Amino acid sequence: APQHTLLHLELQPLRPLKRPLKQPRSRSSAAWRPDGPDGRTGSSWQRVATGLLGVLAARTALRARKSQGGPSGPLLRERKRAKKEARDRRLEKFGSPYVQNRHEPPPLTARGTPKTGAWESGAPDTENMRQGQFRSPWTGQVYDRWAPEGKVQRKTDRQGGLARSRAFETPTQRQIATAVEERLADHTPEWAKFYPGLAPIEKLPPGQRRSGAQVQTFNRHAYRAGNFGDIFKQLLVHTIVELKVAKKESPVWYVEPCGGEGEYHVGRMRDVDDERQPMKWPKAEDLFSVLQEQDLTYLPPEVRGWMDAMHMLNFSDDVDFEVTGDGAGKDPREDGIQWLPSTTVMALRLLREQDPVTIWEDNRTAFGPLFNFVRNWSSKFKPHIELIFKDGLKHCHRRWVQLKPGSISEVYGKYKGQRGVVLIDPDYTRGGEAERCQKIMVDLWKHWRSATVVVTYPIGPQYEKKARDFNMSVRKADKTLDLMTIEAYVENNDWHEDSKEDKWRGYGMLISQPPHTTQERATAALKVVCDALATMPDADPIHVRVERL
Repeated sequence: APQHTLLHLELQPLRPLKRPLKQPRSRSSAAWRPDGPDGRTGSSWQRVATGLLGVLAARTALRARKSQGGPSGPLLRERKRAKKEARDRRLEKFGSPYVQNRHEPPPLTARGTPKTGAWESGAPDTENMRQGQFRSPWTGQVYDRWAPEGKVQRKTDRQGGLARSRAFETPTQRQIATAVEERLADHTPEWAKFYPGLAPIEKLPPGQRRSGAQVQTFNRHAYRAGNFGDIFKQLLVHTIVELKVAKKESPVWYVEPCGGEGEYHVGRMRDVDDERQPMKWPKAEDLFSVLQEQDLTYLPPEVRGWMDAMHMLNFSDDVDFEVTGDGAGKDPREDGIQWLPSTTVMALRLLREQDPVTIWEDNRTAFGPLFNFVRNWSSKFKPHIELIFKDGLKHCHRRWVQLKPGSISEVYGKYKGQRGVVLIDPDYTRGGEAERCQKIMVDLWKHWRSATVVVTYPIGPQYEKKARDFNMSVRKADKTLDLMTIEAYVENNDWHEDSKEDKWRGYGMLISQPPHTTQERATAALKVVCDALATMPDADPIHVRVERL
C-alpha cells in the first residue's frame, strides 16, 4: 500500500474582507437595479455614466468660479506682496540686477569682476577713479577707466583698459561738439521750421497751398492794449474765475476762443513817425501809478490780483528768458512799467493744476506772441495750457455743441462734465461776430449747463442801439437763460456840440449763468477803481451799472 505523508497544516483565523466579494453576473432582476443587494452600482455602464457626470459637475463648478472673478482682491494682493518680498530677498542676497550701459563702466555693486583690462586685479577703490579722474603717477596725465567711444584697445571690452580722456570725447561733450555739424547737415526747408500755419508767405514754396489764416490779416489788439476796456474786462474775469474755482474742488475748464497775445508792451506798436492819436484816459499805466502808492491789504481781491499780475510781468527777477527788441534794456523801476496783462494772465493766475485751459487764436500775427508768452511764463502758472491756431468761435461750437469727433481735445480728451468758463472777447470789426456770439451763447446753455459764458462788447453813442439789440436777441432766443449785464461808462468833460469825439464811451459784459455774488463782487471792485482814478488831476467821471437782463 502506498505510504501516506502526513502534512501538518497550521490554520490562521480568517480576517474580515474590506470589501464584499464581487457577485457573479447574472440576468436576474437584481443585476439591473441601480443598487444591488450589496450596495454597489448595478452595472459597469452606469458606473461610467456616474463618473462622467462627476467630471462635468466639477468642470461646471470650475467655470462658475472663474466667471465670478477668481480669487478675491485681498488674496491676490497678498500673493503679489509675497512675490515682491521674495524678489527683494533674492536681490538682497545676490545683489541688485545690472543693466550694461555702453557709455559707462559697470558699477561697483555689479556681480563678478572683470577678467581683462585695468580692473583685472580688482575693482577701483573710489568712484572718482572710474570717471576719468585717475591720474597716472608716471605720466601725470588723466585717464579713463574704460575706453571712450571710438577708441578700441586691443579689441578689449569696455570694462577695462586705460585711454586718454579728452573733454570733447565724453558722451555729453561729444553731443555739444557735434551739434553744429548736425545743424549744418540739416536740410529741412525754412518754412517747415515754423509752427504749422505760421510760416511767412514769402518763405513758402511756390506750389504750397496757403490757408485762410496765412492770407487774411487782422488788426492786432497790441495797438490799443491797456485801455479802460482792458482794465474793466480783467477785473471781471478775475471775479468770475475766482468764484467758480472757490466753489468746488472739481475742475473748471477755462476757454478763450479769441486769445489775443497774452501780454502787451506799453509802446503799443507806435513808431517815431506814427500819426495815431494818443490813447484816451484812463490807461493801465494811470491806474498802476495810483494804486502803487496805496495800501492794498484791504482792497478787493480783484484789485490786488491785477496789481500782482503787473508786478509779475514787470518786476520778476527769476525769469529764464531774454527780452529783445525796442526797449529791451529799460528798467521798470526807473522807466516805468513796460508790460501790460491780459484776461488770459488774470485767469491763469487763479486756475489750479486740475483745471483744463484751451485758448484759440486765428490771427497769425498774434498767435506767435501768444505762443512765446505761454512758453516763457508757463512756470508761473499751475494749469496745463492747450494752444490752437484756429477759429475759436467755430471750433468751440464744434467741440461742445456739435460734438464732432475731429474736435475732441488732443490734450484733455472728451468733455467729461467739467464746469466751465467761456470768455468771448471778439473783434467786431470783422463783421458777423455778434450773430456768432449770440448763437454760441444760446447753444452752450443747452449743451453745457455748468458753463458760465461771457461776451464782451464796446458801447458808445454811435453803436449803443446795436449793443442793446444784441443783448435782447440773446434774451429772446432762450428765456430760461440767467443773464446779467455789467457796463462802465467814461464821460468826456471836453465834449461840445462841434466836437468830433463822443460824449461818452464805455464797455459792457453780458454774462450767462453768473456765479453767486458776482454782482456784489464786481460792483465793489469797480467802485474802488473808479474812486482811485478820480483822485487824478483832470479826471473824467466814471459810472458803473449792473443789472439782470
